Amino acid sequence: MEETTNQGLGVVIALGFPFAFAGMWCLVLRLLSWMSGWTRLASQFQHTRPFEGNTYGFQSARMNGVNFNGVLVMGASKKGFYLVPILPFRLFHKPLLIPWNELQVEPFSFLFFKGYRIAFQSCPGITMKVKRSTLDKMASYLTAQ
Repeated sequence: MEETTNQGLGVVIALGFPFAFAGMWCLVLRLLSWMSGWTRLASQFQHTRPFEGNTYGFQSARMNGVNFNGVLVMGASKKGFYLVPILPFRLFHKPLLIPWNELQVEPFSFLFFKGYRIAFQSCPGITMKVKRSTLDKMASYLTAQ
């Protein structure tokens, strides 16, 4: 009797784990989207068409304390600064195209880290930090503004 109960419990766990994992994944991505400010940015800067410009994959950034380590595609075009996570992390993180004139960029350094702090004029309270080398790839678009 006890052996049958253990087998039944094992089957329930084996069948339930994928659903529990998927539910937890969705919950975590939703929370990160909200905490980072991505949801607010998407309400103003969601990009629905294919991006036409230079893109740089597997980039990192920190938005309002949420780290996006190696999961972002960043891009630059005359129209603006493009951001989207790679596919497994895209749920609740819509692609963004933020016009260059919306960005307030200032250099900063902390110990050995040199980067840029980006603020968004239409979304006060949201800041993004990126490595200097990341944004330097897009410098020609920034200086043209």
